[in-house]
Amino acid sequence: RLLVSVYRPRNPTNPNTFSWRRYLARQGICACAYVNEQSQMRLLPGKSGNPIVRLALRTRHFLARSIEQIHPPNEASVVIGMVLGTYAYLPPETFRNFSRTGTLHLLAASGYNCYIIVLLAGPILRMARVLPKHRNIIMIFLLFAYLLIAGAKPSLVRAAIMASLFLLASPLRRVADIANVLPTAAFVMLMIDPSDIFDVGFQLSFSSIIALITVVPIIRLLINRPMRDNRYGKHHGVTLVLARRILGDMGATAIGTIAISLVTAPIVAYYFNYVSLVSVPANMALALGVPLVFADGLLSPIGASIAPLGKLLGETGAWLVDKMLDVVNGLGSFQYSDLPVASPSVMAIVGYYLVLYSIFSFVRYRFSFVRHRDAQE
Repeated sequence: RLLVSVYRPRNPTNPNTFSWRRYLARQGICACAYVNEQSQMRLLPGKSGNPIVRLALRTRHFLARSIEQIHPPNEASVVIGMVLGTYAYLPPETFRNFSRTGTLHLLAASGYNCYIIVLLAGPILRMARVLPKHRNIIMIFLLFAYLLIAGAKPSLVRAAIMASLFLLASPLRRVADIANVLPTAAFVMLMIDPSDIFDVGFQLSFSSIIALITVVPIIRLLINRPMRDNRYGKHHGVTLVLARRILGDMGATAIGTIAISLVTAPIVAYYFNYVSLVSVPANMALALGVPLVFADGLLSPIGASIAPLGKLLGETGAWLVDKMLDVVNGLGSFQYSDLPVASPSVMAIVGYYLVLYSIFSFVRYRFSFVRHRDAQE
């Protein structure tokens, strides 16, 4: 039982900025409420809810307590954020700097988390000699167990559905095609809750995947084309191969970040009224540390039970998080880390995407023409 004060969400005071009232109204929410103190909340006797959800919530709290037990408080807040996809444990200043550097998505449970779970579970199941068809089913179960523990956020639901479809393809003797899997995931989510189409998490999640599918290959063409140029001569073949490999490894995160930033910029500007100017270097610096911190957090319950392992995980995780925070706080403290903007109109957003589509269509056509000409020569 809650004793609350009810209020109606306010419209923005500045023109051309995001309207929280309209956003809630699209989801059927017309009022909000708050409590002033803990005494205004009372747990009533009765049924304790769905047992599966109750188990997931207990697991979530147990995981958070285990992380807090072996990590320092400030570092634990970041580890919990990466593992459970929540910002609730972050200090306000750290949250602000993650936002300004365009790295807040690293603390949102999404496809990257699902990828790491599959990456960790795959070798373990292979060593246990689990058959491939059973292995994929177990990994699907693990993904949806993680979905319940972290919460059904649009980005994580999308990732879990897409990963499950890819994992089901092998037992069903089918070839998974991203061009079919992505719209299927969107269709399933909108069938469950049509209002998700207005959710910023849904829009950012799917637009990011579209950027990785469509824009990244074109940017790679622009980068790789000079490396294939014959004017460098045959004597530099080994050097060029090595340079291309290094460029590919070092630039993969930069290319993905640039592509996602280009495609999601209007959405970020519309909802959050800023555009990060340091997202590329920030994401490049943090990308390698995220999977290590995520794995460290998942192993924390074991470390909390085994003191030597807990000390190792705590010190390793704290060191990694400290280095990541140095980057985030350093770049986020710059005066021009982000650019404040007004929410663009719908026509401006449509115009932006038309121009972006035209530019990349021209680049793709241009490279197709050059490739065809080179093949004829």
